[in-house]
Amino acid sequence: MIAPLLVTALLHAAPQEEATPVDASADLSLAHLPAPAAADANRWPAFRGAGSGHTTATLPLTWSETEHLAWRRELAGFGQSSPVVWDGVVVVTSVSGEEKETCHVTALSLGTGEVRWQRDLDASQRVPSSEMVSRGAPSPAVDAERIVAFFESGDLFALRHDGEPLWHRSLCTEYGPFEGNHGVASSVVLHAGSIYLLLDHEGASYLVCIDAASGENRWKLDRASRVSWSTPVVDATGGQLLVSSNGVLQGIDLEGGEVRWETEVRGNTVASPTVLGDVVVVGSSEAAGNVLARIDAGAAATERVLWTARGARPSGFGSPLVADGSVFLVNKSGSLSCLDLTTGESRWDLDLAEGTWASPIAAGGRLYFFGKEGRTTVVAAREDGGEVLATNALETEGTVYGAAAVEGRVLLREGTRLTCVAASAD
Repeated sequence: MIAPLLVTALLHAAPQEEATPVDASADLSLAHLPAPAAADANRWPAFRGAGSGHTTATLPLTWSETEHLAWRRELAGFGQSSPVVWDGVVVVTSVSGEEKETCHVTALSLGTGEVRWQRDLDASQRVPSSEMVSRGAPSPAVDAERIVAFFESGDLFALRHDGEPLWHRSLCTEYGPFEGNHGVASSVVLHAGSIYLLLDHEGASYLVCIDAASGENRWKLDRASRVSWSTPVVDATGGQLLVSSNGVLQGIDLEGGEVRWETEVRGNTVASPTVLGDVVVVGSSEAAGNVLARIDAGAAATERVLWTARGARPSGFGSPLVADGSVFLVNKSGSLSCLDLTTGESRWDLDLAEGTWASPIAAGGRLYFFGKEGRTTVVAAREDGGEVLATNALETEGTVYGAAAVEGRVLLREGTRLTCVAASAD
């Protein structure tokens, strides 16, 4: 999703634009930036794993309906969230009912797909179900102590690993209902015992930090109303939360919730940012909104943005993927752009097998792009072009909204079912 993905009405891509990079890199060596954070091979704990789409796992190269299909499981209700994985257990969320009155949290065996437990939880607010409004879109998060699940009804649940409830809050009851045409999709961010939730909508918007053990607020930052579905990412080294949301990019102090810095960005309503070292890549539905920016609070306002994309196609629902000195942007029609990380200039473009809504994944030098109708394109990135290593087709009953990856396995999420492909490395 998108950040988990919603419906095509969320974005309307702007025409391709050219933009000029800002030469502000004299004291920042982009050539020596660290790689994005990667999820542990056996865990995919949140939306985009460790927040970047990278994993240390070795993943299968090829699969089909007759090859390497490990299992497929029908799920309760309907969900647009991505699955999460913790030590052999997959957790998914969904909603059911004409007014999405029931919230489902389901745990399955990674090895067999068998349901270990399912919790059917009452929604505190009724929200009419529609294809034009998010349905179970926010992805859950998991750590060693708990599972945290959030729903567009405003319900935030914390559960033990055996599914027993720990605590529950109704944010809509506390702070007012969410207002907007397409619902809520910003996912749970779970870091060092704190839960961070971004609720930007047409009503009273806010960012809240909640103690994961008690469910009580640590701080709450009221925000200007702005409709957005993006998920923040943690810059642990800098002690800040990076928020890219409908016209603004901000660094917010993890402990106190103060805004350390901000800059304007265009069209950044869905994709989540990708952080590496002292910079962050922002994806946008407007070509000139795809930017690389400094994240240190001391940077001058005029030097905050290091470049805006040159010759790139607009990105879509999927978040930007950064690998091997390149930025990869894929839009909802399946057009893939590769940009030079140091300059923002276009290296090459590639048309994938089909349009994508899910955020891509990087593993072992391969890039995985998940087509919304079940065809996954595996690409090896070269400076002079993208080499298609495999195109893997699965039969689908709906849209592929999200994916997760752990050692030897890829999980693909449709609205009503979850598919696992598994194989040794090719």
